[in-house]
Order: sequence, then structure tokens, then C-alpha cells
Amino acid sequence: MPVITILGPSGLTRKAKKELIEGALHALNETYEMPDDRVYINEVADENVGHTSLLEVTRGEKWAVQSEHARIFVEVTGPAGLPIDRKRNLMRGLTEVVGRAYSLNDLHEVLVSLDEHKIEDFGTNGFLQTENPDFTAPAVKRGG
Repeated sequence: MPVITILGPSGLTRKAKKELIEGALHALNETYEMPDDRVYINEVADENVGHTSLLEVTRGEKWAVQSEHARIFVEVTGPAGLPIDRKRNLMRGLTEVVGRAYSLNDLHEVLVSLDEHKIEDFGTNGFLQTENPDFTAPAVKRGG
């Protein structure tokens, strides 16, 4: 049930995308222990990118607007309640998988965000997850 959306520069090979998707699915599976995990890659063209400096606050003089590849943003949407160690492992694992796929030397380029919601805020097959007869309780509910 958790979903990962990866925004990054265009140009990954089919093989790199496959490895990125499989690595992200593996990270989700280890973290949540739930079925129906999903991963989506959105490629961003350079003309659609703007960002500030990595390690300093600037007022426009060092902004990169339509001049650099997109820095990678990974958003994980999943149920709330993960223990802090699982969150750390998820962030670390996704950062490493993304770094390999994009051949990054500097992992500061990867920003991972965890967007948590109550399980009853999700639904599949026309059911709230808490009422879905096909739903297996995630690790966060089992105390894992």
C-alpha cells in the first residue's frame, strides 16, 4: 500500500529504472511488510527545474533556474506509526538506491520525504483499508 514517487532528471536507462524500482520496492517491503507497494518515476526536463544552493542560503545570486539537472526528490506516502529505526533504514536505503541509479557521487542531491497518514485515510477496492477484507495489517500495527 505505500507509494513512492521519485522526481529526478530525465535520461535514466531502462535498466537503471528497473533497478531503481526494484530497490525502492525492496525498501518498502522491508519497512512496511505490506502488499500492494507502488513506485513511480517522474522524469523532469532541465527547463522545468529551479533550486537554491545545497548548503547555503542565498537571495537569488546562486539559484539554478533552468540550468542544472533536477535534484532527486523521493516522496514516500504510507501509514503512520513507523518506529524511528525503520524510518532511518528507509531513508538510508532509498538514498543509496537512488544514488546508484543516478550514479551520484554526492548524496546531498537526494531529498527523501515521508508523508504519513492514518491507515483509514487509504482505500483500495472500494474499501477503507481498515475495513478491507483483503488487507493485511502492516508492520506498524503489529508492533514490528
